[in-house]
Amino acid sequence: MSLRRNKLIIIGVILLLSVLSTYLVLCTTISSRFDELEQKYVIENSKRIESVLDHELSELDSMCYDWAAWDDTYQFIQDRNQEYIDSNLVDSTFTALKINLMIFVNASGEIVYAKAYDL
Repeated sequence: MSLRRNKLIIIGVILLLSVLSTYLVLCTTISSRFDELEQKYVIENSKRIESVLDHELSELDSMCYDWAAWDDTYQFIQDRNQEYIDSNLVDSTFTALKINLMIFVNASGEIVYAKAYDL
């Protein structure tokens, strides 16, 4: 083999090893960094989702308390009067409250009335 050919082979091998080692170092470094960023992103979004759900639950809890404390609702649970249904449980109520379902339950846990509405 000629000296020139040997030099080209050695330079080629060195270049190939350099490229491979650079690739391996970058892959492990970048891969672990992306894993960290992805984990951070997942945690942040999970906290956002939890915050939104907590807020929605708080709103529903407040709404339930408002309706439960109302004298007309208490009377409806006792006598199941149609007038209460006709005046309070109309479609516009569900739209205004942004809910799909209302269930009225008495003190012993029995469902007195339930109505669903597709928003």
